[in-house]
Amino acid sequence: MGCGGSKTVPNLADPGGPIPGGPPRPTPQVDPLAEDRPAPHNVPGQVKTGTADSNSPAEPPAQQSAQYSSPENQPSKWDEMGASSLKEALRDTTLVDADYLVGLADSGGTLPRCQDVPLEAVVTLTEMEAWGEEYTVAVLVVSYPWLDRNHPDPHGEQLRKLAFVLKAFAEKAREYKGCRVGVFWDYPSLPQKSVGCSGDEDDRTKEEMARFKRALKGINTWYGHQKTHVLLVTTPLPDAHEYTNMQPYDGRGWCKAERLMSVIVKDTDALIDLSQLQGDESSYAKIIEKGKSNRDPPMAPDAFHAMLTSGVEDGTIKFTNKGDVDLVAHIYKTAFLDEMTAATKLFYIQLDWGDEQVATLSAALAFAHARGALAKLQNLNVDDSDHPELKKVCETRNINV
Repeated sequence: MGCGGSKTVPNLADPGGPIPGGPPRPTPQVDPLAEDRPAPHNVPGQVKTGTADSNSPAEPPAQQSAQYSSPENQPSKWDEMGASSLKEALRDTTLVDADYLVGLADSGGTLPRCQDVPLEAVVTLTEMEAWGEEYTVAVLVVSYPWLDRNHPDPHGEQLRKLAFVLKAFAEKAREYKGCRVGVFWDYPSLPQKSVGCSGDEDDRTKEEMARFKRALKGINTWYGHQKTHVLLVTTPLPDAHEYTNMQPYDGRGWCKAERLMSVIVKDTDALIDLSQLQGDESSYAKIIEKGKSNRDPPMAPDAFHAMLTSGVEDGTIKFTNKGDVDLVAHIYKTAFLDEMTAATKLFYIQLDWGDEQVATLSAALAFAHARGALAKLQNLNVDDSDHPELKKVCETRNINV
């Protein structure tokens, strides 16, 4: 989810409960698993952003039910690529066309909340499966800081800042017939309350709240999966307008989790740091080449939880809702165990890690091994394979280094 501080995330045990902590919502009513659907390009212009009058009834039941098409009895390319978990997460998540977002940026628009995304801007599984790259899928996940409580980017400054990345991905997709890149961006991807809501007011329907809750349980998959691209918006916050939350990216708890979920097993080429780019890169290849993030080692979930707790106590990490610490730690732990359990090969090479980083990796692998999460792992590629802690873990698990 966007790192923001103004998220309200629902009690995960209560489908109808209030949402504490993060951008809410999944809703454009189109079947992302559908086989055929018109696919227009750039849909420019401002879309309504859910002001107070968005308390209107939820979209037609027929459209809503289509969102829940069952993927499990329809094997497809993503299953063959080991991306079945993404298909499952897609049932409750709206992925938005990168080309549509470029048009929105060019026209001076702002992000619509999920419920207001035009149906033609919602990307389907079939369109994403037309992507021809072998080691990635046509999904770009945006990890970024929210600037205001009810809208993450009320003046569209962040949207315009990263539009060149979206454009490069959209152009790459046009190399493959029928392909579109689906963007996971929490505000238009998960159901949100209206901008006009004040304080703790939340006008989402019970259905929207329940869907948000289901989507939140699988949100770790979008960041953590080995084959999704993740864009880390770590650049300085925009300052052309006044915003209520100016905490930098690295000082936000949600952002910490999103970044660390994205480094567990992901290939270095699929992790993009906006701060490494100049803004004039016009191709997908250049974005990938120049945007490589300074990748951190995966962290054991207990160490991550301790880091969040101490950071909140000393003020170096902030959440709008302090209760989000346990929730975010739980989401990270789920991502960590899911991805380590599925991994057959892990690559941590050419990263210039020192002893401290390798020790962090060793502790993470030990945590995973103790919970049976490395059963499928066959090969581990690390620059410093002679590190004593790492050798001990690998010998215990019989991992080839």
